[in-house]
Amino acid sequence: VSYERVAHFLNLTLRDKVWLEQLTNYSSTPPKVDNPEKILVEITSPNTNKPLHLGHLRNSFIGDAVANILAAVGHKVKKIMLINDRGVHICKSMVAYQQANTDLTPAQTGKKGDHFVGDYYVQFEQRNQREIAELLPTLSDPDKARRAAPSTKAVYAMLKQWEANDPSTMALWEKMDEWVCKGFDETFAKIDIRFDKVYRESDLYLLGKEIVYKGLQKGIFYQKEEGSIWVDLSDQGLAHKLLLRANGTTVYITQDLGAAQKRDEDFAPDRSIYVVGDEQDHHFKVLFAILGALGYSRDKLYHLTYGMVDLPSGKMKSREGTVVDADTLIDDLTAIVAAEGEVLGKHEAMTPDQIQALHHIVALGAIKFFLLHVNPQKRIRFDPAKAINVQGHTGPFIQYTHARIVSLLGKAKEGGLIPSLQVPYSALTPIEGRLVSALLQAPIAITTAAETLNPALVAEHLYQIAKLYNQFYAHLPISKAPAKVAIQRLYLTQATQQALQQLANLVGITLPNKM
Repeated sequence: VSYERVAHFLNLTLRDKVWLEQLTNYSSTPPKVDNPEKILVEITSPNTNKPLHLGHLRNSFIGDAVANILAAVGHKVKKIMLINDRGVHICKSMVAYQQANTDLTPAQTGKKGDHFVGDYYVQFEQRNQREIAELLPTLSDPDKARRAAPSTKAVYAMLKQWEANDPSTMALWEKMDEWVCKGFDETFAKIDIRFDKVYRESDLYLLGKEIVYKGLQKGIFYQKEEGSIWVDLSDQGLAHKLLLRANGTTVYITQDLGAAQKRDEDFAPDRSIYVVGDEQDHHFKVLFAILGALGYSRDKLYHLTYGMVDLPSGKMKSREGTVVDADTLIDDLTAIVAAEGEVLGKHEAMTPDQIQALHHIVALGAIKFFLLHVNPQKRIRFDPAKAINVQGHTGPFIQYTHARIVSLLGKAKEGGLIPSLQVPYSALTPIEGRLVSALLQAPIAITTAAETLNPALVAEHLYQIAKLYNQFYAHLPISKAPAKVAIQRLYLTQATQQALQQLANLVGITLPNKM
């Protein structure tokens, strides 16, 4: 070790031997935590009135990566999803389907069920806005006009019928719910997201009502004269919050109370992490305050907030039909990747099925990396052209680097070269030194990401290793180097592949062997 004093700092320079000794028997696996916890990570939380969209993708990928990273350091992690399958928004699609006076099914239109139902949600909003506009000249107040609109009244009447278990209402709900959930299953398979447990709001809202009534009896909540039930959170800097409407129907937070109790009964977690967008920050402050009043430990509840995803044209709005749904986005990017592949002519010795699978892997890797490599709390603008650039700060660049490494190691093996570190070691160039340093810091990146619940640290370190390896590959030939130097560089190459695989697996990116 050499050192140099610079002002008030002492700079240490480690000899190559020290770096390479650390790289012997290299592993990118992080150390395990001393006190592993049982952790629930709730992700996606879709509504059954529309297909999954770009925002759901960011949610799903963040939650999936966080769960993988926490498990990598030794925690016992379960990924769960709560499907919001009842309530006002769901009734909007149902009312629009009734208003259309149709018996059409997704199969008859050739659409996925979630897309089919989502079209009716948009139709409802369009009709409702026309009704409100017609009422405004006489009512003047937009809120009064909204409440007086026939479609709005129909929605709240349907919600009451639903909670009263009206047979015809339930039959329509079950039919449309099945269409949507089948569509969800297809999309989750397409994006490679799996859950350990799926909850449904329709199974939890009655438990939520029971919790509210018990809280009322204990004096935790209060009831207004017209019958609605509220909680006063003003002492915590929050407002009064409605828990049950006067007609007895539930609101969104009611089922969240039921869900919290149910997951405690099922898993008894040490921590519950809710991955939900920052538009719901206030909701979770209120929810956690209510749960605290009911006796839950606030320390074990965490809202992992994330910024919204915008389009180049601005904010997405489901009710206006301006969202980018997940299926279309993935299909469009896959088509672009396929077109690029045809131009580059990279399909030698691959079957049509293998080519199709590769295009999907690259497209999905592009989306995942783009949505994951920045801090979750930052709002981002999704740019498909940037996301698929194989020479950019992208998932395809990482995938291409891995494919290059696989090819290089395969050719070396055919030539009889076996990756190895021999003593005495060959001197490291500055480029090799930076690569070795990045490889050794991979476990630290994973540990820090687990501590901070920030998968961007892993995604970005994944990119940095790929970037450094490309610099290494471009400037330091292996095949023409002396044998001892070549096998050491092959060892660095092999360690790089392992690190890329480990980090990519944690953020859910598949690394192909050919591109």
